[in-house]
Amino acid sequence: MFGHKINWPAMMKAVGGRPPADWSLEETHKLVGAVNAFLKSPDPRIADKATTLLAIKSVMEKGFAAPGAQGGTPGTQKPDPYMIERYITGLLSPDLGYEKIYKLVDMRGSNLDHFTIDKAASSVSWRQVDDGEKVELAPMNDKENVLTVYYMTFKAAIGFLDDWWRYNHFWKMDDVLEQFRLTRQMKKSEIAYGLIEALGSGINQAWDTNLISTIDNACIQIVDDVEGQGYGLPENPEFDILCPPQCFRAVAFALDALGNPFAQVDSKVSRINYTINNVITSRRLKDKTKFYVILSGYQTKSGVWMDLQMESRRDIFKSAEEMVGKEQYNFGIGNAKQFKRLPISGT
Repeated sequence: MFGHKINWPAMMKAVGGRPPADWSLEETHKLVGAVNAFLKSPDPRIADKATTLLAIKSVMEKGFAAPGAQGGTPGTQKPDPYMIERYITGLLSPDLGYEKIYKLVDMRGSNLDHFTIDKAASSVSWRQVDDGEKVELAPMNDKENVLTVYYMTFKAAIGFLDDWWRYNHFWKMDDVLEQFRLTRQMKKSEIAYGLIEALGSGINQAWDTNLISTIDNACIQIVDDVEGQGYGLPENPEFDILCPPQCFRAVAFALDALGNPFAQVDSKVSRINYTINNVITSRRLKDKTKFYVILSGYQTKSGVWMDLQMESRRDIFKSAEEMVGKEQYNFGIGNAKQFKRLPISGT
């Protein structure tokens, strides 16, 4: 898989082999920029072989411009001089499944400390009119919010000892950054999935004959529950499944059986009325015997006020270069009816 990494030897060569204690302010800023670029670089996970081949072809043809210390996105800034931009890696992958569930509200650059999740009910009505007849304007109301989501600030600190630089212990720096990256995403997923689990037993779906029938019933019930709330769902809305690893095998087997006519006959598997778009697994879920069918997006939203920003300072008492990361975000669920919690079996 393609990933991104800091080129520590090139950085040391650029500063003449000196440890951070002897660096200029500009050289320290370059270190912060490289760390920021690594931590913000796109997740290296590739879904399947076909996607991998396309990704390899795309990267080879176009290259990658890593975001620098001031933020940005790939392709909008010059590559960081200390980033290795193309290599095959076995980097550990963070849990990003929640991004499929929550619709992003981009609050970056806004001077508001919150956003609202508003009622989906729409008063827009379509009716036949005669030529020249005036159409009625739907009432506009900005006070129909069901939930106000305020930003939360998160910080974490890491450090690099001078001796790591002096004796080229670059693997220790890679380990520190990788753990920083993984624990950062772990905190996000804990909050995102924790909100879903906090919905409790009020979203339970009863077992019915087999797993596929139970999943299908959950999809149908969600559609029925939100039908009169102005969502404007398509005729075949897509759903996501969120489950702990302990439930994945049974869920995957049930869904695979839908495409196997022999399994359908042997197991008496019924057809499913709706599309399951993603099966998301996460160890963050505490109940290992339940899973969720989710109508993602709509009134399930996440807000980002500040992307990860790194700041650096010198600690002369520890002979180390220390960095503090800061970001601001939050999650909100405005309608519990978009979720159903299912048992993995009827027993």
